[in-house]
Amino acid sequence: MIRSLPSLASLALGIMVAWSAASALPLAPGGAVTPVGTGPTVDPNLGGVVLSDSLLPFQVEDAFGNVIVEGVLQDRVIRSDNLGTLIFAPRLRDTIGSGVIVGLVDRGFAGFSTDADYSITSVGNVAPDEISRSADGDALTFEYEPSVIDPPEAALAPNVLTDATDFAAIGTTTIFARDVAGALYFVTLEDTNAPVPEPSTLVLGGLGVVALAAARRRGSR
Repeated sequence: MIRSLPSLASLALGIMVAWSAASALPLAPGGAVTPVGTGPTVDPNLGGVVLSDSLLPFQVEDAFGNVIVEGVLQDRVIRSDNLGTLIFAPRLRDTIGSGVIVGLVDRGFAGFSTDADYSITSVGNVAPDEISRSADGDALTFEYEPSVIDPPEAALAPNVLTDATDFAAIGTTTIFARDVAGALYFVTLEDTNAPVPEPSTLVLGGLGVVALAAARRRGSR
């Protein structure tokens, strides 16, 4: 569903927190941080193996159904070599159109710890100006305003280090864009990667093993 919104600022909740230059800082529910950039070269916990790297096309339309910007959400999940937990990296790329992208909201983090920044080693040229977390802990907002993603630019990949060990395509990602007149619109993509509390919904390389896990549970009764 696509609707016009009066402002993206209402999605950024909490207070500003200073960042170190070495590693991502904890982002608690209701908090916000100003990212400075990090990566495996300065924080070994961010190095790991890519488990999933989905490419999800998107289009943001205005109130008349005209596409103002389109592109691809690269929805990557990495398992930290050091910690064994998951790193989520939803990156906006391959953008075209007359509008500009000003924000991304990734949902599905309620109940998990998150450390967030952007990767200094990823492909891209625009970093988020602020990263905030909703009061219930579920949504992370990456705000690219005033440093908008102006097609054909791409976002530098976020690094969201969590304490989750399993994930599944049960989350949602909302992408916000402004048209040439400054009006704000969005599109929401469903079935994007999100942490899950139970290993029964583990996803590796985009393939679910729910049925296998369910069979194991039945066999153990």
